[in-house]
Formats: sequence, structure tokens, C-alpha cells
Amino acid sequence: MKNHQTIEFIVICILAAAPLWGQTPPGRWEKVEGLQPGTDISVRLKTGDRLNGSFKSISQDALEIIDDSTHVRKLPKSVIQAVETLSKNPDRLCNGTLIGALIGAAGGIAGMVAFGNAKTNGPVHWRDEDGPGYLVGAALVGGAIGAATGAIVDASIKHPEVLYKAKGGQSP
Repeated sequence: MKNHQTIEFIVICILAAAPLWGQTPPGRWEKVEGLQPGTDISVRLKTGDRLNGSFKSISQDALEIIDDSTHVRKLPKSVIQAVETLSKNPDRLCNGTLIGALIGAAGGIAGMVAFGNAKTNGPVHWRDEDGPGYLVGAALVGGAIGAATGAIVDASIKHPEVLYKAKGGQSP
């Protein structure tokens, strides 16, 4: 019974990390309005085409860019699926570190439980004597290793920043 509760707790901790991924709210121009003229952007249209160019200006219902051939193109908001920067920005380390810590702690506890069950002749009573100390130690060591791994992996990820995404659309 206790093993089931432990496994359920580990699964809940891992699934709780899913909302940590931040996204641009659909249908909001604010990030695009904050761009400096001349910033290189990529505009994905609802038809599937992609236009790259420099940001010129924005109004309530249209975006103007200067394409590679120095033509000014005015794109109505209704045809735009997504707008993102062309420069690659490093990802924040926070989400990778937290996800890595949760997975590492769960792995540390699972490893300690498996080790305890493999090295004893009968069932392990984790409530008695030193059992909780071993589990906490395993969670701390596993969590530290997972956090370091998550931070290293997250530091290597670079992606364009999504500035605008149409309502009801797919992510770029």
C-alpha cells in the first residue's frame, strides 16, 4: 500500500512540473508593439507561408515589415498565424532545473526503494528507524544531480522568442 502511495506522489510531482512552461497568450500584440524598428522577425501566415524581414511598424489590425528585397509589406492581423524573432534567445534555466530536480528526486527515491528491497530478505519497513532518513537522503542526492543535469541541458537550448500567436492556432 505504501509503495502505491509513493509512486502516486512521484507521478504527481512530475506532472505538476508541466505548467512551468510559459507561453505567449494567444491574440495579444503587446510583445510585437514593444519591438524596435529594424528588429529581424519571422511572420508565419495562416496559409503556411513564412515571411522574414525587419519590423517597421504596427497598428491595431496590421503589421508592416520590410522584406529582403526592401519592399514594405503590410500584413493584416487576420492572416498572421505567428510572429517570432529571428535571433535565438537562451532558454531560462529555472524550468529545466525544477523539472530535473523533480525527476532526480523521484529517481533517487525509486532507486533507494529498489536497492532496499533487493538487499533484504523480507519487506522493507520504511517507517522504522532509519528508513525515512535514507529516503530523504536519496531524494536530496537524486534531486541535486537532476537539477544540475536539467540546468546544463536547459542552458544548451536556444530558440526564437514567440511574440504573437493567433487565437485558436497551433504553436510555431
